[in-house]
Amino acid sequence: MKNTIVSALAAAILAAVLISCFARAADYQSMTDEELLAEANAIRNEQLERRFALEDKTILLDQDGAQVYLTGDRRFSHGIYCLEVVVINNSDYAIQILIDNVSVNGWQCGGTGTTKIEPGNRLMGELRFNVTKTDIISEEDLSDLHFALVLYDSVNHERISITEPITMFISES
Repeated sequence: MKNTIVSALAAAILAAVLISCFARAADYQSMTDEELLAEANAIRNEQLERRFALEDKTILLDQDGAQVYLTGDRRFSHGIYCLEVVVINNSDYAIQILIDNVSVNGWQCGGTGTTKIEPGNRLMGELRFNVTKTDIISEEDLSDLHFALVLYDSVNHERISITEPITMFISES
């Protein structure tokens, strides 16, 4: 008797799952190309966020639907120090990531962020720190990096938010 009840319950659960899957497929059929692309991008972004969580990637910014992950890749060339980042835009508006309040080894410096990222998209880019007008001539001379990230609305040209100051010790990161 127990086996029959368990079998009937398992069959009911399987039927519910199959009906749910077919209903979801029917929803996809009724979607416009734009809606389907938005759904696919949302799934890709979620997969990337989960992968980065498993890989224990450093999150530099997680505000208002935008995340900035430090990939760990970096380079120094011709007085520019670059940190590779991945930006995920789960907001409803186009964004940019800007850099503010930059200093490297105590030198006030300039920095540039990312290009425009449309809603639902992601970008692999770089944060660039210009140290050409300092005494830093090689990556070995770098010790500490201080900056803040600005979440910027690319369409309305407004600051949405700014992070607390971020400090990275280059020799340790």
